[in-house]
Amino acid sequence: MIKLRCKMGFKDSKDYYFNTLAEPWLEDRESTVKKSSVVAYRTKPENHILPYFTDVFISKVTNKTLSAFVALKRAEGLSDKYISDMLIIIKSVNAWAEENYSVKNNIKNFKTVHQI
Repeated sequence: MIKLRCKMGFKDSKDYYFNTLAEPWLEDRESTVKKSSVVAYRTKPENHILPYFTDVFISKVTNKTLSAFVALKRAEGLSDKYISDMLIIIKSVNAWAEENYSVKNNIKNFKTVHQI
């Protein structure tokens, strides 16, 4: 178990890098969603989410972090719908990490893009 934790970006007893849990989350999802959803779940993280959250521990993803992410993506010209889709993925990864790895989830109550 210790080797697995180190490979996965283990920091302390309940913290992992966001990018190290995004892939297992996706593998878990692949069996329950349509193929087109899997493509979207891969494209958005690879192009936008993972570059932003690569070296961020899941427990450090906060409402403030997500607000900054939304502001950046809006400045890049992405639509609110596309940004909302990315937020759903981010929140889903965090909820999955909380459930499966007991990681603190600080973004349970993050508002939608339209409410920011």
